[in-house]
Amino acid sequence: MSVWTIVAIVVILFMFLTGGPIWGAFTACAGLLMVGTVGVPGQMVALRFFGSLDSFTLMAVPFFLLAGNVMAYGGS
Repeated sequence: MSVWTIVAIVVILFMFLTGGPIWGAFTACAGLLMVGTVGVPGQMVALRFFGSLDSFTLMAVPFFLLAGNVMAYGGS
């Protein structure tokens, strides 16, 4: 195993044991592995992560939950 793989496993275990969110552990691990093993610059990793947030499918989920709450409290 490479050094970056061991670092990624340690980061995941640390975040799981300290009560961190699962998505945060997987995101940190993916970022570390992209920078360490593939050689992608850190700025490119950040651009890819935040660029993927601009999708209509991902934006529909919070609005669906908001509409459900409005209907629940509105009496519909």
